[in-house]
Amino acid sequence: VFWIGAGFSILVGLVRVCFPESKQFLAAKKEGKAKVAPGAFWAETKVMLKSEWRMVVYCIFLMTWFNFYSHTSQDSYTTFMKQQKHLDPKAANRASILMKTGACVGGTILGYTSQWFGRRRTIVCAAIMSALIIPAWILPTTEAGLSASGFMIQFFVQGAWGVIPIHLNELSPPAFRSSFVGLTYQLGNMISSPSAQIVNAAAEGIKITTHGGAS
Repeated sequence: VFWIGAGFSILVGLVRVCFPESKQFLAAKKEGKAKVAPGAFWAETKVMLKSEWRMVVYCIFLMTWFNFYSHTSQDSYTTFMKQQKHLDPKAANRASILMKTGACVGGTILGYTSQWFGRRRTIVCAAIMSALIIPAWILPTTEAGLSASGFMIQFFVQGAWGVIPIHLNELSPPAFRSSFVGLTYQLGNMISSPSAQIVNAAAEGIKITTHGGAS
C-alpha cells in the first residue's frame, strides 16, 4: 500500500509540472519576494514568532485536539467492529469504506457551509453533533447500523476538519501562510501521535462482555 501510494504521489507531481504556477506565486515572484535569501527568511520568521507566539500556541493546541479528535474516531474502529461486534473482515471493511465516504461528504458540505455560517461556529456545532452521535456509533451490532452511524459521525468529525485548511490560512500572518500552517499542523500532529496507542491500551485494559458473550 505504501509503495502504491508513493507511486501515485509521484505521478500526481509529474502531472502538476505540466500546469502553470498559481497567480499568487507568480505575483510574489514578479515583486521579487521569491528571491529572498534564506537568512532573511529566518530573521523574519523570528520576528513573526516573537509577535505572533500566542496565535502559534493556539493553533498548535487546536491541531493537537483536532488530530486526537479524528484519529481516535477512525484508527481502531475497524478492529472494534471485528472484535467487539463480531463482524467478519469483509463486513467491517465495507462499513469502514462507508465511514470514510461520510468523511468526504461531511468535509465538503461543512467546509462550504463555513463560508457563510462562520468557521468557529461550524467547528463547534460539528463537534457537538459528533458527540451526540457517540451512543449510536458504538451500540449497534449489525453491519447496517454500524455503517450508518459510522457515516454520520465521520460526516461531522471530518466536517469540522473541512474548515481547518482555510481557517489556519486565515489565522496565519499573511507573509507566512505556508510555513505557519505547516508548522502548527505538524507539531499538533506530532503531539497527538500516540492517539492510537492510547485507544488500544484503554481497550486492552478495560474488559467488558460483548453481545456475543465474549469478554
